[in-house]
Amino acid sequence: MKRFLVFTINVVLSIGLSMADDYTYPYLVFTDSDGDETTVSVDDLEITFSDGQLVATNGDGSITLTLSTLASMAFSTTGGSSSEKTACGLAFSSATATAQMGEDFTEPTLTNPYNLTVTWTSSDESVATVDDEGEVTLAGVGITTITATFAGNSTYKSGSAAYTLTVEKAATVDCELSFESETVTATLGEDFTEPTLVNPYELFVTWTSSDESVATVNDEGEVTLVSAGTTTITAAFAGDDNYNSGSAAYTLTVEKAATVDCELSFESETATATMGEDFTEPTLVNPYELSVTWTSSDESVATVNDEGEVTLVSAGTTTITAAFAGDDNYNSGSAAYTLTVAKAEPVDCELSFESETATATMGEDFTEPTLTNPYEVVVAWTSSDESVATVDDEGEVTLVSAGTTTITAAFAGDEDYNSASASYELTVEAADAINNLSTSTAVKVYTVSGMFVGNYTSMSEARAALKPGLYVINANNKNFKLNIR
Repeated sequence: MKRFLVFTINVVLSIGLSMADDYTYPYLVFTDSDGDETTVSVDDLEITFSDGQLVATNGDGSITLTLSTLASMAFSTTGGSSSEKTACGLAFSSATATAQMGEDFTEPTLTNPYNLTVTWTSSDESVATVDDEGEVTLAGVGITTITATFAGNSTYKSGSAAYTLTVEKAATVDCELSFESETVTATLGEDFTEPTLVNPYELFVTWTSSDESVATVNDEGEVTLVSAGTTTITAAFAGDDNYNSGSAAYTLTVEKAATVDCELSFESETATATMGEDFTEPTLVNPYELSVTWTSSDESVATVNDEGEVTLVSAGTTTITAAFAGDDNYNSGSAAYTLTVAKAEPVDCELSFESETATATMGEDFTEPTLTNPYEVVVAWTSSDESVATVDDEGEVTLVSAGTTTITAAFAGDEDYNSASASYELTVEAADAINNLSTSTAVKVYTVSGMFVGNYTSMSEARAALKPGLYVINANNKNFKLNIR
């Protein structure tokens, strides 16, 4: 209902107040001389006049109207803008939808009367995903809820709409694996590009080669050529809840190159080493990782093992060679470097004994101190007093009589090592008087702790009867120690 009045400024106030007693009007409509309307809410409305203008102020702000152009004012229960927000009005054309793996799917239509910006979500992305445009991608069998959500703004209320999507397994879905070519040829020593696998559903496949002596294939389908021959490269899918098992294959024929050089070389053709110092061999360039045989032209200078590691032997010059004999795929070839080995300026042969003194007893076994000889140089053995002990070429000592002598191992020096010697002082003691007893002398035997062991008619009987150990022997009213071994 509207009521229109033509008024002066004074009339506006009086009429507006008088009519407020009869009816409550939610909006106030101003009409200028051109017929244009301006509508304001009367909630908390204040009207003031200044400089020939009307200023209407409420919670939404202020408007200013020129009094000279103002034609009329009306109160209205309709029209104008309300402070209450409008519902966003989101809805789907269907609350449920069904899709089948491997087939096209058309999403239910979203009704969005105000073209509001919405956020799309899927409650289970293992079943289906949804992009910012609401387009769904099927991922697996199951049920998910697709939701469009509006967050709300100053004009429209927040809200959402959703539909339940059931994704079913297709009755029969072939994995559709194939290669762009079923036969290919490769040449040893040249680059090879594998045929492209057509895998429309991006399924996980297992790669195999029927003859790995010809070519191998890794988990990515990349082929490595090994030798001339024919093999079949296969990509196989085992099958799952969504797709049937299947495979695709191509026949690969590998041909021997007309001429393929083994291309062996060393990074340097000469090398120098010094006796007693570390030596790093030049690196062998072997691009095809062929099996090579290593040799040294003079093993009195240096030797080389199957890995190309060199051991220095003496000063001199030798040639170290790595040779490939050739096979069905690569021509024979070799590479070499000249090695010059120099004598070290000062190299001590480092002779020493584990002990500088030793004691032996006549008639008993004697173990010589060990000679430390790290470079295994040849030494000459001597005894300073051969009436006490002698020594042979192996350093083994023979006791002669009680006394003291010096046993020496001496190296004369050579082109590689300086001369040197080591020695130990050997004291030879006389045998116990017990050894001078008659073998027929009667004896009493005790342990070293004084416990009686037994009486024996002779030393021979005692020696034969006693177990290994140290004993005290009483003979001719004298005590002796006896070590049975």
